Amino acid sequence: MTLPQITLKPREEKRVLGGHLWVFSNEIQSILPQRDLELGSLCVVKASAGQNLGVGFYNPKSLIAVRILERGAEHLPSDFFRRKLSEAMQYRRQICPGEEFFRLCFGESDGLPGLVIDKYGEFLVVQILSAGIEKCWDQIQSDLIQLLSPRGIWLKNDHDMRLLEGLPSEVRVSHGEIPERVKVTEDGLEFWVSLKS
Repeated sequence: MTLPQITLKPREEKRVLGGHLWVFSNEIQSILPQRDLELGSLCVVKASAGQNLGVGFYNPKSLIAVRILERGAEHLPSDFFRRKLSEAMQYRRQICPGEEFFRLCFGESDGLPGLVIDKYGEFLVVQILSAGIEKCWDQIQSDLIQLLSPRGIWLKNDHDMRLLEGLPSEVRVSHGEIPERVKVTEDGLEFWVSLKS
């Protein structure tokens, strides 16, 4: 499938080539084909001279018009989300071995812009802060279930950033069940935490 193409204005590719993952709306020269794209649609980003900069999520309602996912690509691999989540999990296992309570995914830092996941033992609390992640949530949740087998996933989508992305506010159980509170152990100390607040 050929993705829509977004071409940047001359010299606006410098930040992306330098490692930045965002394209701002005022940096875009054209969008082909010329039609309305859904919030969070995948697109290919090109420099004005035709250089392929990568694939990202497009959001016409946001100042951050494109969030780059895969540099230099023309499509998103089918295992993209599973691979990124697996890499994030492996990294946490390296830096905090034996821990079961930590931030599993931190947006752009883990190559998943707009996705924040906190792991509380057998339960996950998720914030979706970009339209692209929202659009792909079913696939992402399926990958999380296969990788981690969580007893429950709580969506805490009430951050103000969602309004800037054109997304509604919501909090709900997305998978399994969420208890009123869970026991968290850190540095030998035990805490009771409410995942829903």
